[in-house]
This record gives sequence, structure tokens and C-alpha cells, in this order.
Amino acid sequence: MFGRMSFVHGDPDRIDELVEFVTWTVKPATDCLGGNLGLGMCVDRSSGAALVMSVWTDEASLIASEAAVTQLRDDGAAVMRGIAVVERYETTLIDAVSPHHVGNVMRMIRMSCEPADLEEHTRWTRDNVLPVLRRVPGYLSHAVAVHRGTGRAVSMSTYRDGSDADIAYAATAPIRTAAVNRGISIDGVLQYEVALVGIRAGAPTIPEQRTIDVRAQDERLSAQL
Repeated sequence: MFGRMSFVHGDPDRIDELVEFVTWTVKPATDCLGGNLGLGMCVDRSSGAALVMSVWTDEASLIASEAAVTQLRDDGAAVMRGIAVVERYETTLIDAVSPHHVGNVMRMIRMSCEPADLEEHTRWTRDNVLPVLRRVPGYLSHAVAVHRGTGRAVSMSTYRDGSDADIAYAATAPIRTAAVNRGISIDGVLQYEVALVGIRAGAPTIPEQRTIDVRAQDERLSAQL
């Protein structure tokens, strides 16, 4: 799957207007485009930041939709009296244990690495990050999306609420240190509230998921630090 992320920044007092615009104008327009798998939205009400993400079956569908969404994106930025910045990614890992709901919390970590190492880092994430996240109460899902040409990546973890997100962030501190030690640069951390749930992708599966010995995994991570 491929995703287009539109990061909108503007007047915090106009966030709800943007949510309505995306819900009643943008989503219906994108739902009918070929290869579309839906659209979701997250917001940071305190800063006036919003993330609108549409998902597509393949890169060709993503590219074909560009002309149809450009004006919608500009109109959304105008609603916020702000700007929109677009990023495009390929999804390489999805784990989900429960559906999302409006009001959940999504934490995004921006990363970068050597492009040639993306696949190996994704496997490492699958085997080391997911088992820890699954032990956190309130964990809902985790996804990794990458830009193969530049080595940029984002990880998106969604939780029941902010308290659960904070617990998970503390629990994964040793993993972040191990990630840096293996060549992954952590470039920023963002937190959003889920404002619109609308991605229609089916229940994900994780290929070749190994059975994890949690105690051995924790000892292995400690040895890397």
C-alpha cells in the first residue's frame, strides 16, 4: 500500500472547521477514485497542526489521484488560513489489534537511514518493537511507512489515550537507543488526536512473524546498549 500524507498547519481555532471540510468534502471525493482505500485524519488542537492521510492500493493509483486532490488540499489549507506540506510513503509494516476510534492518540516518530537498509530495519522493527508494544495496555496499532529513494521513514503507533501512549514511549526507550546504535536517525516525535477514522484497508497480517521469547529479546536489546 501507498499513502499520501498532507500536513496542514494553521489557526488552532479553525481545526474543527477543517475536520468538517475533510469529512464532508475531501473524503467523499477521494473515496470514489480508483485504488483508494480510504482516508483518515489526526489533529493537534493546541498547535493548529493536522495530518490527513489517504491510502492507495499501489503507487500507480497514488500518482493517478494527484490531479484530483491538489485543489482539495489547497482548499483545506485555506480553511486553516495556513499551509499544507505533502509527503508520500510506501507502507512496509502494519500491525493492528483493535480498531481506531475518534479520540484515540497517535504518536508519529520521524526517522531516516541509509535507503539500502530500510528492509532490514523494517524486519528489526517487526521482531523487536511490536512485541513490546503489544504488551502495553491500550495499544491499538503500529505502522511503518518508508520513502525508498531517500531513506526517510515514519512509524505511527496508535493508543487508546495519551496515558497509554506515554507508557509505550517510556517502555520503548531502550529500543530507540538500540535503533540509533544500528544507524537509524530519530528526527522528531509528533502526537495527534484521531479526528476521523476512514481507512478501509482490510485486517493486516504480518508475514513471517516470528514467535518472540520476550525475556531473550529484552536481554538481546540490553546487550546492544
